[in-house]
Amino acid sequence: MANKRKKINRQSNLKHKKRATNSGITTKIDDVNLDCLEHIFRFLHLEDLINVAQGNKHLKAAANMTFNHKFKMPIRLQNFNDVGECITICNQRNAIIIRNLKFIFKFLRLFGENISIVEVWPNDIRKAFKPEDIDIITYERILFYISEYCSKSLTSFTVIRHPDNVFIGMKNRFENVEIVETRMGNIASETLLQLESLFPRMRELRLIFYRSKVEFIKFPRLERLRIGIIGNNISNRENLVTAITLNAHLWGFELRDACDPNIWKLISTEMRSLKYLHMFYSFVHFKGFENTPIHFESVEELSLDLLRRNIEPKLIGVLTFSRLKVCTFYFFSKHLTPLLDFVAANPQIEKLVLFISLLNKNDLNTIGLAVEQYAALNPIQIELYLCSVICNVDDFLRFFKTNQYLSKIEAGFGNMSEIEYVRKQIAPEWKIIKIQSIIRKHFITISRL
Repeated sequence: MANKRKKINRQSNLKHKKRATNSGITTKIDDVNLDCLEHIFRFLHLEDLINVAQGNKHLKAAANMTFNHKFKMPIRLQNFNDVGECITICNQRNAIIIRNLKFIFKFLRLFGENISIVEVWPNDIRKAFKPEDIDIITYERILFYISEYCSKSLTSFTVIRHPDNVFIGMKNRFENVEIVETRMGNIASETLLQLESLFPRMRELRLIFYRSKVEFIKFPRLERLRIGIIGNNISNRENLVTAITLNAHLWGFELRDACDPNIWKLISTEMRSLKYLHMFYSFVHFKGFENTPIHFESVEELSLDLLRRNIEPKLIGVLTFSRLKVCTFYFFSKHLTPLLDFVAANPQIEKLVLFISLLNKNDLNTIGLAVEQYAALNPIQIELYLCSVICNVDDFLRFFKTNQYLSKIEAGFGNMSEIEYVRKQIAPEWKIIKIQSIIRKHFITISRL
């Protein structure tokens, strides 16, 4: 029967071809509607989609539809050169990485109107870097293309290891960009002034890893500022003081480097509207904060980085809050107890988020017991993220079933079969909201319905 059906279909197709030939009608690819083309193009790799989009306006329109459906993710222009692999879809970071210069320019010209997040990386961020290694002409040309083709679509813009006065060649205003990040480069006051005109809707500014002096200005429309200046010298301290006093209207402030207590005191007194605060707790903090309580009146969300093994955090009597509702801690497992004591001393806290770096696998049971005892006395929302160590499936399931007070939990495993096993074991009141693979680790995030 199957062979007979194939024969009938073949005969029918031949009849249609003869009829089309006799009537002089031929079907071109332009005659295929956009929905059909978009479905066909979904099977193409991004390199092929770029080539197809160069055909004509009809094909470009279909390619743009396909790009929005299949490739709508952050774009990273990295290690740009004329050789090697062109395009990589990086599932670890949920990003498209483009390295080949020719494809970078084609890509921006063809799909720039659909790109919302872009990052420009001149080379591997993990390798040693010197400013003279930057190919300034190529970097500026890429920025020109971004300005020319992405100015209306971008919402987030990041430049890394950039040349001085990085934005000078960009003439078009980015009307929809709300997040701007510059990392590992020199920033002059002229550049900061240019940010105001280039990004009129900028709400969040991130200045990360700067060794040079940054002369801050006032950003009247800015809502959130993140600063990471390497070193704790006098000039950097003066820059921070200027940034804080000129931008006291901010509701979010992140300081990713060690500072003396006077900086935090200044933040508490000057930034009266501050709702979100990120602090970096280091030996400098510990030494200076001793017997020096600092009170934050308006802060509702605190994020604290305590990833220093040799420091025992002492927060009670050091930091006090009137309206604190959410606490997020990044810490090693041995520091859990003093952090829970701090949360208990602030009964107004409604949510606790714990990013725990396990020092060894045996810490899992200890953490579960400590958090369970706290949760029994303090009924608040608790999220737990287990970092650094690959969990044993049986240990994790035992921990998960014992600690039902959690609202969300994330853990890493060695392979996807273990993830699948965990998925089958969880109770109906829980839901898997994310599965992600990062460098031979597979993470699963489970949330209570």
